[in-house]
Amino acid sequence: MKYNYLRYVVLALLIAVGSVSCDDDDTLVKPEPSPIVDPELPSYPALTLETNSLDLLIDETQTIEILDGAGEYKISVLDDSNVEASISGSEIRIKGLKYGNTDLVVSDQGGAYTALTVHVYKSNELTTSVAGNSMKLTLPMGEPASGSFTITAGNDPYTVASSDPETVSATLDNNGTTVLLASSRGQEEGESPVIVTITDARGLTAEISITTEVSDTPFTDEMLEQIKAISEKTFVMDNINLSESYELAPYKFAYRYDDYDGTYTAYWGAFATTTTNNCNRYCIFDLCSNDQTLDMKVVGKKNGMKLTYSTPDNQRLFMSTPLVDKDGNSTIEVIKAEENMSWVILYATDSKQKLHTGYMVLPWN
Repeated sequence: MKYNYLRYVVLALLIAVGSVSCDDDDTLVKPEPSPIVDPELPSYPALTLETNSLDLLIDETQTIEILDGAGEYKISVLDDSNVEASISGSEIRIKGLKYGNTDLVVSDQGGAYTALTVHVYKSNELTTSVAGNSMKLTLPMGEPASGSFTITAGNDPYTVASSDPETVSATLDNNGTTVLLASSRGQEEGESPVIVTITDARGLTAEISITTEVSDTPFTDEMLEQIKAISEKTFVMDNINLSESYELAPYKFAYRYDDYDGTYTAYWGAFATTTTNNCNRYCIFDLCSNDQTLDMKVVGKKNGMKLTYSTPDNQRLFMSTPLVDKDGNSTIEVIKAEENMSWVILYATDSKQKLHTGYMVLPWN
């Protein structure tokens, strides 16, 4: 009982004190909370790398430094097939594995992180197969010509551009590493060369200077070498291979009936008869001249010769006759000769200014 009595007395005294306070100031004041002091967080320097972008070749290794940070650095690679990376202290070691780009993420013990972009390249230069970065494109007797060269080092994909596409156009083949050239006209004297510019994915460039000229023969040096390399009987006219359609008779001096003017002519010639059904009569595929001193086993042009042959539709064409050009605007030339075989090129322009070309590899035995 005494304990309860004392509790009531203390409570009454507190109420009395509160009443006096309210009388002195009618405004209620919320007491300020006691301040809570948090432990102070550590302050770290910003995470900084020597560079945030790195270029390196395949199989090349480079190192970069972490210039500042909280320490205890870690590194992760987004695509570890492109590069491999390791870290030791503040040094990052990176090796290029495969052509392409990826990012590395560097972090420290303070929770900061930063990215490093790595570009892995195949080559630090762009080169082509063109010696001296200059080449010539020859138009055979003014006919359209084509050529090509290859990109030998660089970083694909590539783009190509011509400074004068109307003179020389430039495109890439399906593989994207061969530049295809095409020209429909030759350059006039004093005209500047056409510049073909190749650019790779890294922004490296190479410039190839192209000059074009009109030749007095439809055969380029490369084509002549290809013909000389043929080792068996061959007949080609206007890009039609007649080798399997005709049988060659021995090269000889003979008389031939000319159904154009109804006369017999003595000449040196190469004869051929058909083995197909497109020509049932005796088909002539011959080089001929009535100059008995000519020898088709001697290298050189054979002046005064003419060519007669039947096309697949059985239309006979007469080279260096009134049906083509009465002035003899044709050329027959032995470009290579051995004991039992000759390599001969043929070309002429007909009355419609169409160029006819062909070649023969003639066995004489």
